[in-house]
Parts: sequence; structure tokens; C-alpha cells
Amino acid sequence: MRPQLLLLRLRWLLPLLALSNLASANPKLRFRYPSDPFVLVQPEFQKDFVREPRDYGLSSDPREARRSMGDRKMLCPVQLTALNEPLDTRYLENQRDARMSFYEWYVKDAPDNSYEEQLSVEHVKSTVQTFLKDKLTKKIVPEQTFLRTGMLQYNSVNTFPGKYRKDVAPTDIVIGHQLNNFEVTSEQMEKLVLNGFKPVPPAQALGGNGYIAQTTIRVKAKGSSSEEPLTAETLLTANHKAEYHPPVGETEKAFAKATAQRMQDLKEWRNRESREVKADLDHFLNDLSDYYHTAVLWKPFIAVNNSILMGQVNVLLRHFGLNSMPHEFLDNFARMTDYNVFRNLFKDAFFRQNPTLSAK
Repeated sequence: MRPQLLLLRLRWLLPLLALSNLASANPKLRFRYPSDPFVLVQPEFQKDFVREPRDYGLSSDPREARRSMGDRKMLCPVQLTALNEPLDTRYLENQRDARMSFYEWYVKDAPDNSYEEQLSVEHVKSTVQTFLKDKLTKKIVPEQTFLRTGMLQYNSVNTFPGKYRKDVAPTDIVIGHQLNNFEVTSEQMEKLVLNGFKPVPPAQALGGNGYIAQTTIRVKAKGSSSEEPLTAETLLTANHKAEYHPPVGETEKAFAKATAQRMQDLKEWRNRESREVKADLDHFLNDLSDYYHTAVLWKPFIAVNNSILMGQVNVLLRHFGLNSMPHEFLDNFARMTDYNVFRNLFKDAFFRQNPTLSAK
């Protein structure tokens, strides 16, 4: 073959080879959440976005589900269970759109520093009604006090769409929103203790009437052979109340850096097939647990953190052909336990949704 003809053929072949390499570096999406909210409301998908999914007895046929719902409004079950209200499909649609945005970012090559930018976009999509999302993704309007989102208590007054906690002025924060106040039930405390939870008594900050739960994660910087501990604290009182104090200043920066590093670790899995991940499942679950644990302790935003982080966990589980899991109260456990203890709690939640894999 003449050299000129060979070069001509190679000129056509090189772009195809480049596309082939790009495809292997950027795997395709392996699933999509349904676009129809009356499919999204079914427990199989609903569980990806809420603590405790509920079956509303709706038909799996979206048309029949609409007819049975009629004109009734659907409200969020997580906060409004006591009112016996059904689910707000707007909340599910917000979370679906935000998670698909994350998924598209996850499978693509992206610079290491793009993680925080992506997380900010997800926060906007998670907290702002659909018709305003596109505008606000590009430009956050400071005084959107009229906004309503799927979850009724979420609005721009107390969520600051897309704005990191460290960038919110103290004078703008609704009292108490810097902290995470939650209740630890007797059943949850028993589960924590059985998995190695050991609070430190007494907490002087509570006048000697409480305990400190010291949560430590260990992070190895790239290129380093040693791990550095990062510690956060939750104050516990005798009446089962808990108060998590998220990191600030240099500690906040360290948690942010550690969270981004954990996500890069997870990105290294993206090209693997489901069978490969299942064969190395413990390693994968450790990486996934450590990412979620670190991100919860970081608490990037004033509010709407766990919805985003557990949603990301479920996207990755589905990407690798694994069953997703409800949020339950893993965020509260994460604020109170060291990472080895939390790995056990995380895996317990995972295997309850993936029982056939628990013996492997």
C-alpha cells in the first residue's frame, strides 16, 4: 500500500480511536430515574430520596395513579407524617433532577476542583422549584424569599440555594441552623453501643450533665504514607437530645478537602462492571461509607445536606447494579461514631436492602 494512501486511512481512523478511548474513560449512564412523578412516587424509587419510604397504595400504572389521586395535593411524608399527608412529587422531582446532574458529572472526566462546583449546582436543584432552577443554577438571586420547594420547610430564607455554609454571614443564619439538633432514641443508642460507640463523660460544656461523642475520621493525603485524624464533636444530654457542632475555619477546610478526596476515590470505580464491584464489595462499601461519613461531618450547607449525600450514595449503588437504600438515620449515626464503627452501621443498612450479597 502506498504511504500516501495509508496516511489517508489513518487520518480517518485516528478520530475513531480517540472516540473509543473517550468512551472507555467516560462510561455511559447505566440507569435513569423515571420522568413521571407518579412512577417516581412508587416505593422502589421513592426510597432513594427519603428516610422512610411509604406505600400510598397507588397503582403502578401512572395513568391510574393520577386518576386515583384526583386533584389532591401531595405533600412530603418525612416532615408531615404526623399530619397523615401524602407525598409531594415536587420534592421527588427536585431530588431526581439534582441526582441526575450528579450522575452525569460522576461518569465524566472532570478536574479535581470541580467537585465543590458540582455540589453547589446540586444544592440549587435540590432546593428550588423546577421553573426557577435553570435561571438560579447560573445566577443565584440573593433575595428569593418567596421561593417554595417540594419540602415545605425548605425556602431560600433558611437554605441559601447553592451557597456554602462557610460563605453565609452569621447575621443571615436562622438561629440554630449552624448546628444539627436531633434526637437519639433508645433503640438507636442501643444499636450504636452494640457497634462500639463509646461517649466520653462528662461534657463540661453541658455543666457535667451530658456526654461528648467524639467522631474521628482518618485521611491520607495524596502522596503521603501517614493518615491524619480529623475530629468533630456531638454533645449528648440525658434526655436523648443531641447537638452536632460542624467544623469551622481551618478544620472546615480540612473536612472539605477530605470530602473531595473521598469522591475522587469513588470516581476511580466508575468504569468497573457490576460483577467486579460485587467481587470487591467490602472495599467499595468502605469507600462509599467513608465518603458519606466525611461529607456529613463537613456539613457543606446550612440545610439540605443529607438529601444530597444519601441521594449520591444511591446513584452510585444503582450505577453498579446494587439495590439503593432509604436514608433512615444514618446521618445521625455518622455524627456520633468513628469511621470504623460507622462502616458497620452503613453496611448493615446496605445488606438489609441487598440480602443476597450479605454472605459473600
